[in-house]
Amino acid sequence: MPVDASHPNQLTLEIKDLALDGTGLAQHDGKLVFVSGALPAETATVRITGQGRGKLHAEISELTCSSPDRRDP
Repeated sequence: MPVDASHPNQLTLEIKDLALDGTGLAQHDGKLVFVSGALPAETATVRITGQGRGKLHAEISELTCSSPDRRDP
C-alpha cells in the first residue's frame, strides 16, 4: 500500500483481520500493522504511532471505506 508522500508517517491500508485484542490487522512492506479501532474489510488512511520488530502500530486518520459491521456507539 502506498505511503502518502506529503505525510511520510501515513499509509493507506486495507484491514484484513482482527488481532486477539480486537485491533485491526493489515500488512505493509512485509510488516504487520496493528490499527486501533479498525475492522476487517475497511480501508483507511492511518498514522503510524509506533513500531517494533516486524510490526507497526497505527491509528485511523481517515476511514475511506467502512465495514458493514461498523456501528455507532
